[in-house]
Amino acid sequence: MSPPRNRPGPRTLEAIRMPKLLVDQEWYEPTQPHAVVDTAYESLLVTRAGVLYPGFATVPFRLRISNDRGMSSPHLALVDTAYRGWWLVLLETGPAPTADYVTKQAEVLRAERYGRDVARLLAQRNTVLEAEPLEHMLSREMPGVFVLLAHPPAPAIEEPEVRIGIAEIFRSASGVDILRINGAQPTPPEETVGTCTRDAQVAPSLLRLTLAPGANMTFPPTCDIEVSGSHSVWGVRPHGSNFWLVPESSVTLPVHCHSFRLVRSESGRLRLIPHAR
Repeated sequence: MSPPRNRPGPRTLEAIRMPKLLVDQEWYEPTQPHAVVDTAYESLLVTRAGVLYPGFATVPFRLRISNDRGMSSPHLALVDTAYRGWWLVLLETGPAPTADYVTKQAEVLRAERYGRDVARLLAQRNTVLEAEPLEHMLSREMPGVFVLLAHPPAPAIEEPEVRIGIAEIFRSASGVDILRINGAQPTPPEETVGTCTRDAQVAPSLLRLTLAPGANMTFPPTCDIEVSGSHSVWGVRPHGSNFWLVPESSVTLPVHCHSFRLVRSESGRLRLIPHAR
């Protein structure tokens, strides 16, 4: 019988499982929870914000928000540079928070009313932004909430207004820090192309598209449009300054909805969203 092999103990196994990154012939080790203070973490993110969050202006926020839902202190704001929406960012450098904690923080931040003072503050802290369009945006758009973790795992959150991202810090022996990005990311709001209406007595699936003011959209003869999670093909027929959308594949529109918003994502994907009655 062969002698038993030496097996690594629990601590050895833990060391083996810790990920390392090899970048330009140098090893980077993960940092431990609370090893990096939130101000250093914030600085690391802000200096890379143009790459991490294209289409957004990054603004140091650090305001204490207190209302009947509780209290929260977001670290950053991400503002869409076209003033279509914005996100408040919470940084977590310790162990990953629970889903319940994240949900409660989001309730506080989304229940707050943000007005002229906050618009001026954002414009002062990032000169790319202007106070007047910011004020208009804040009056109509609640912020999304982006929780950025320095350490996994991310809690499971199903709310579309809340995103959980992971930006792990890895450090070399020479003290250089890099980030490993995972999880969800904030995305710019979808652009409203126009409003589609139908007359069910004429043709249940024929839609008349009226372009939104300032919409810059060139349509091909046919285009793919997502409807209720399914993709469909539509013919596009110019009609004066408007268009008719004619389904060329099987499509089922909600029976009791007569008006839809046609939106376009940053990738160019088109989607029909029923207007709330």
